[in-house]
Amino acid sequence: MSALSEEETLICEFCGFPILDPEQECAALDDGRCEP
Repeated sequence: MSALSEEETLICEFCGFPILDPEQECAALDDGRCEP
């Protein structure tokens, strides 16, 4: 099974911050910490 579980945290491949909402980009992009 390749489906992500709710408990599995996605990690931004650019900055390593956790992505809280799989539907959106990295949360750190919004506050300027992530620089793709």
